[in-house]
Amino acid sequence: MCNCHSQAADAQPREQTPLPEQLMPRRSAYAAGRKFLAVLVPGLLWALIPKCPACLAAYIALATGLSVSVSVASQLRYGLIVVFLATASVLAWSLMRRWVSMKVLVDRKWTPPTV
Repeated sequence: MCNCHSQAADAQPREQTPLPEQLMPRRSAYAAGRKFLAVLVPGLLWALIPKCPACLAAYIALATGLSVSVSVASQLRYGLIVVFLATASVLAWSLMRRWVSMKVLVDRKWTPPTV
């Protein structure tokens, strides 16, 4: 009597539940760089906003050669602040959404697919 069938059954790998690190997708270098820039840009924008409209008018004149009145520079400054707040809020929203989806993925019990 041959016991080939019993050995073949033992040779099949058993299904294991993956570790949480294995469930999380790996990021490419491009995605990591994009995330780094997404964090860096709002901070740089906030740091580069001049605190007074006269300084903004001077920066515009130095960079472009065009003169801008202080009242226009004041409105541009408020516009830059709005752009910063919008960029920071979009970044915060996307990071929060990604964090919640990863937390749900890791907390969910993984079950092997039925064959």
